[in-house]
Amino acid sequence: MALTLLRYGYDTMMVNLEEAVYVNHVVNGLEHPDMKKWRESIERDEERVRGAKNALSIGNISGHQIKDGLENLFKRMNETKKLNELYSKGFKVGRNDPCPCGSGKKYKKCCGK
Repeated sequence: MALTLLRYGYDTMMVNLEEAVYVNHVVNGLEHPDMKKWRESIERDEERVRGAKNALSIGNISGHQIKDGLENLFKRMNETKKLNELYSKGFKVGRNDPCPCGSGKKYKKCCGK
C-alpha cells in the first residue's frame, strides 16, 4: 500500500513514506529500483531541516527565505488539495436521501433494500 501511495501521491505534509519504505527495505535486505531516489529525498529533507534549524537558531531569516518557504507551503497545499479531490469525488447516497433512480422514494425503501 505504501508503494502505491508513493507511486500515485499522498499528503507529504503529514508523513514521509519514502523514509519509512526505505528503512523497511534496508532492514529486511530488500532491493527496489527506487531506493536511490528515496535516499536522495531523505537527504534533501534532512538538509532542509538542518537549514531551518540553523536559520532559526542564528535568527537571521531573510525576507527571501520567508517568501520561498511560503511559496513552497502553498505549492504543497495545492498538491494536497488536488489529491483530496481525487479521492473525494465519489458520490455516496445516504439511507434517507432520495433514491438516485428517480422513483421519489427514500433510498432505503427503494434500491437500498
